[in-house]
Amino acid sequence: MYILIKPHKDYIIALSRIGTTIDKTTTTMIAVDMAFLTFLLLKFILSPSLLFIISERNDFMLIVVTIIIILYLLIRFSGSKTTFNLRKEKEAFLQRERQANVTRKKDLSGLNYINIPIDTLPFIATEDSELKAIQNTVKELADKKILNLTGLSNTDLKLEYGTANITFLSQCDGNFTLLAKTLYKWALWLHDHAMENEALSVLEFGIQCNTDVSKHYFLLAEHYIKYNQKEKIKTLIQTAEGIKSLSKDNIIKYLKELQS
Repeated sequence: MYILIKPHKDYIIALSRIGTTIDKTTTTMIAVDMAFLTFLLLKFILSPSLLFIISERNDFMLIVVTIIIILYLLIRFSGSKTTFNLRKEKEAFLQRERQANVTRKKDLSGLNYINIPIDTLPFIATEDSELKAIQNTVKELADKKILNLTGLSNTDLKLEYGTANITFLSQCDGNFTLLAKTLYKWALWLHDHAMENEALSVLEFGIQCNTDVSKHYFLLAEHYIKYNQKEKIKTLIQTAEGIKSLSKDNIIKYLKELQS
């Protein structure tokens, strides 16, 4: 019995991008060919004595034509190599995706789920609509499964945990993204309202979750500097070195500048 597995949208988008890149490369090569041939045709039309000049060993013209031909061959070789590499990349992606789509479902009970400490975080009775919305979001997330899967693609998740788990894992990852953004907003609100101890509690919990929000690290580092705890920036750097995010390098660079 054959099972038809519907491709995930990320797979379709990635495949489309690779195919588009190959098409653009091929189109560029054709354009180069046409430009070169057009140049030769115009040169011949505008200078009917070209062949005669070359046959008379006109050194200058021979050099020009030779350089043009060499450049043309180099461009062709480079374009062919690029297309070949792109096709290899596409095939590797397809092979990995095929393997991921037949990976069996695995047990997820042992994963490092994030638990929100409702009893220790600084929830405040307030009429401020912004703060109220922030705190409600955190409370709602406390009842959901949360996983930090930053840096892992859907293909990675399917290979590791099975195709049948992808929807659940994506939801867990989405919950983490919302939590990370909300914790920073919460800490910033507390900071702006001079509630430094409360802000510190939220910021340090976010670091425990390995948040990848750059400003979260920056705000906590500035707090440490303000209260003469600059040595704690070293711990922030160590945490940042372990995250899998595009913002990683910028976070580490900024923290090291503050540390120096």
